[in-house]
Parts: sequence; C-alpha cells; structure tokens
Amino acid sequence: MEQERMDAVIRQQYEKCVQLGRALAEGFGMEDIHDFRVETKRFRALLRLTAVAGHSPIKPKLPNNLKVYYAMTGELRNIQLQKKALEDAAVRLHLGPPAKCLAVLDDRIGMTEHMIKLYLGASNPLGREKTQWHDHISAHAADAANEAFIAGKIKTFTLPGGGDLPDNEQLHTIRKAMKDLLYAWPYFSKENIERAIPKGLPSRKHLETCARELGDLHDIIVQLSLLKDRNFLLCTCPQSARFLESAEQLWCRDKQVLLEKIKGLLLQYEPHVG
Repeated sequence: MEQERMDAVIRQQYEKCVQLGRALAEGFGMEDIHDFRVETKRFRALLRLTAVAGHSPIKPKLPNNLKVYYAMTGELRNIQLQKKALEDAAVRLHLGPPAKCLAVLDDRIGMTEHMIKLYLGASNPLGREKTQWHDHISAHAADAANEAFIAGKIKTFTLPGGGDLPDNEQLHTIRKAMKDLLYAWPYFSKENIERAIPKGLPSRKHLETCARELGDLHDIIVQLSLLKDRNFLLCTCPQSARFLESAEQLWCRDKQVLLEKIKGLLLQYEPHVG
C-alpha cells in the first residue's frame, strides 16, 4: 500500500461508486448493476483494509444509505438473474420459455426498480464524502494493517481437516474474503505478499479462479431459491410447474459439478508465484 495516498484512493473509489450508482438508475441494465456492485465491493474492501490500521477513524463498513442502496440493487440483480436463468434453461432443455413465470418476474423487476427510484429520491445514498476518508495513515500502521488484513482473510478460507466442504453460507463467506483480498491486492507490498505465502496465501490467479467458481455457485443458489419461493410458485400454471421441475434438475446438476470443482480448488491450491 502506498500509505500517503490511501485516503485519496478511497475517495477516488467512492466517486466511481457515485457515478455508477447514478448511471444505473437510468435503465437498470444488468451490466450497469454489476459494475456498480463490483466497484462498491472494492470500495468496501478498501475501507476494511484501512480500518485495520491502528488508530484509524475509518469504519470498515459502507455508509448506511449506500449500504441500503447496494442491497436493493442486489435484490434487483437476483431477480434479473433468475429471469435470465429461466430463459437459458429453456434453450438448454429445448423447451418453450415459461411465459407465466417470466411475467411474474417482470412484475417483480418493475416493482423493485420503482422502489429503488423512490429511495434514491428520498435518501440520497450517493451523497458527500465522509470527513474520516481524508485522514492519513502512517507507513508503519499501514504495513501492519496489510499483514493483519491478509492474515484475517486467510483464516476465513482455510478449511478444517477432513476434506468436507462447508455449507452454502460459509462458502459465500469464503468467496467474500477472497474477493476482499483481490480488491486490496494492488495495495499490498511485495514484502507483504512474500511474508504471507508461508501462512497460506494462494496465488492471485488461484484466488481469481476460486472466487469466480464460488460466484457461479452463488448464482445457482439464487436460481434455486426461486423454486422455494411460495409466492412465485402460486402464480405458476401446471405447464410452468413441469418446466420448473426440469430446470431444477438441470441447476442441481450444475451445482454438483461446481461443488466438485470448488472442493479441488480449496483443498489443493498452488503457492503464489511472482
């Protein structure tokens, strides 16, 4: 981490969040929502990294209104994902798309977009910078923060003995820890990384692969959650029910393949190189 400019990095990252957060409300495109959420996660990771430094006034969490806005866009993203997954399943199963199901999700998308617009108008989640984001951190404190941050994340994704994967919730926690490391990686010194390798730090490439596979797993879990949504199921017809049964079988197979891949990645990761 270049300690003297970390406060500037935080403010620059927040400005990216503001710009993307305002732009996405113009059309609520999936890519726009994705970009905003990625940059907000990066911003949160920088806050967490800097907050580890001793005597830092920076809090390791998003401002409350931004946190709510981020969560609302996440809900919208999940519904959009579920709709796209149904459309993709129809192609893979060589079946007609379930019009009734898609209509229900379209209604949910429209309502969620409306609620987000109302929140934007009433709460200003993309407001001014926090005063604490202007505080400097000493070189010594920043270096110690880097090492503590890395150690904490390594502990999160180190699996216990036995070779069994944790549950879905813990796997999601592991993914978030890996993503935090990747977002903060450009601010680690070469020495930070070298000292962390014997303690269990995987290579950056391996972290990227694990995080990507865990992200795909999380998406499938979101897709499958739709099939446990009583309100959604009550709106479907018998024809849709048959389609959803086939889609569930398809997604469960996809999930099992991913779990096997993830197990191999988490149990045997390569040492960092370079």
